[in-house]
Amino acid sequence: MADTHEALEGLDFPTPQRVIARNCAEIKPEQIRWLWKPRIPLGSITLLAGRQGLGKSTLTADLAAAVTRGDLDGDVSRPCGVLILSYEDHAATTLVPRLMAAGADLKKVDVLDVLLPEDGLVTLPGDLAEIEGIARDKWSKLLIIDPIVASLPSTIDAHRDQDVRRAMAPLAKLAADCQLAALGLIHWNKGASTDAITRISGSTGFSAAARSVLAFGINGKDADAEASGKRILAQAKTNLGAQACSIEYQLEGVKLDESGIETVRIRKIGETSIGASQLLLISETIATNSRLDEAVAFLQDELADGRWHSKQEIVDRAKGERISRNTLLRAFNQLGGEFDRRGFPAKAVWRLPKPVPANQPKLPGLDAPVDPSLGQL
Repeated sequence: MADTHEALEGLDFPTPQRVIARNCAEIKPEQIRWLWKPRIPLGSITLLAGRQGLGKSTLTADLAAAVTRGDLDGDVSRPCGVLILSYEDHAATTLVPRLMAAGADLKKVDVLDVLLPEDGLVTLPGDLAEIEGIARDKWSKLLIIDPIVASLPSTIDAHRDQDVRRAMAPLAKLAADCQLAALGLIHWNKGASTDAITRISGSTGFSAAARSVLAFGINGKDADAEASGKRILAQAKTNLGAQACSIEYQLEGVKLDESGIETVRIRKIGETSIGASQLLLISETIATNSRLDEAVAFLQDELADGRWHSKQEIVDRAKGERISRNTLLRAFNQLGGEFDRRGFPAKAVWRLPKPVPANQPKLPGLDAPVDPSLGQL
């Protein structure tokens, strides 16, 4: 045996070839195919981004129902299968009722899960081989991943670009091989930018892997806009053609006739000129106003006794309630708060003015001054 090893030493064995060159003259060009033209391409990843709790999952239930009926405006005219990988919504109490309300053919929709509870969760890209087998068997043309960040195993950092790109590449390959649309739901981060791409939570690898990015948000800047169910779907990115027009939707509660179960569905109203950047601006305005309302209520509760209170203690308690210093000071001045410096050493103190009785007119020129510390943030 030793003689054999000595004889093999120094011999140059060729390594298996991994990299090849494909000449473009030999590659036949193909037309882009769409599940929903020009918003959701087949054979690619699409992201649906928006703030949590606004109805993205309800929109995907409506899209899934349309796929099962063959109703979407695209290149798939016959009813097809849909796969749903959901990490947040319960199948029996949430997913199925929404699909029923949307008019889906439930026999063409499958929810992905692990065989045994001890196996944990379905993850990407680890379980893609089995998902591909199911997709081919069911002739599925839409794979919904809600949210896509939850599909990554703990070994992958969702904020690390290289990790995310390596996880998304196999998903993109599955979409291409099966000619299905992979639709991943993702949240916006808490930044102040109105660029829908930079506001996507996690690594830029998510938006880089997507050929289309859709933005979903509130339609209207008034306080009741969110509760009214007015929503807009806009396209923030497309690599495959002209940008799609935005669509206005209405969320509405419904009761299923068969069981009386209450759920929600979404109804298309028509086209709108509001784009993704405007949608983010509206969302940010509503969120800012909401945070200001929370800060006002917080101060009214903390300073209800009309006495002087340590400004620093109020600021610290507000921080515990996730109210920023800037928002707190805006609320304080909106309420006409009074400030002073008392004690030794002197410390800033706050209080709210006592309400003026309805029958006592307010004297001119005695409006509460603005806390000068507002300019010292």
